[in-house]
Amino acid sequence: MSNNQPNLLNRYSLEPLRKYPCIFAYWLPFIVSLIYLSVFTKTQGFVIINHAHNAFFDIFFKALTFLGDGISALILVMFFVTIKQKRLAGSLLISFLVSGLLSCIFKTMFHAPRPHSYFGTEGLVRSVPGVVVHGSNSFPSGHTITAFAMFALLGLAAKHKWQTYIFLFTAWLIGYSRVYLGQHFPADVCAGSFVGTFTAVVCYNLHNNTIMWRKFKIASRQFVKKSFLASWPLVERFV
Repeated sequence: MSNNQPNLLNRYSLEPLRKYPCIFAYWLPFIVSLIYLSVFTKTQGFVIINHAHNAFFDIFFKALTFLGDGISALILVMFFVTIKQKRLAGSLLISFLVSGLLSCIFKTMFHAPRPHSYFGTEGLVRSVPGVVVHGSNSFPSGHTITAFAMFALLGLAAKHKWQTYIFLFTAWLIGYSRVYLGQHFPADVCAGSFVGTFTAVVCYNLHNNTIMWRKFKIASRQFVKKSFLASWPLVERFV
């Protein structure tokens, strides 16, 4: 290669290509969910998971499900900002915002009832004490979308495969918790895992595309400096 020719390897990282075999593992919950949905009816699929309760998992999934909450996602972003992993924090923030927007769009489009409203007085929903069971906007699962959007991206950015699989397992458990707690049907979780993983893959490519990242960082700094966010101490460190 001539010295006058641009070295594309310096401009675009090939890391995403190396990671794609590993990201296949993140599609496994989606594939397994499709098989599960093809075997059982909507009611059967929900009841099998929702009624498999014991005292330990009631507490465990009640706590774990909050990792798919928007507040937990923002805390994770701020954590990476404080440890000076600004690029990863930016990618996580984009993944969270895009996945959240997609979640709102799909929920508005389908406006599907949650198990509590769907079954009505049949008493098929096994709830956990202290968990508020909602009745609307079931499809897709927002917590599952957020969980896979965040943890799938962290898995792609991880240095070791065992870390990737831990993030995968965590995201899968969060999705499972949504059915266990009576908040969603398996189909909601299946769709959420697909949307969240897709968002993570796209944002990870942004994370590894040096030119796109620089353009995004410049635009973000200009926006933040002209907004009220510029006065926030944590935001000042980011920009």
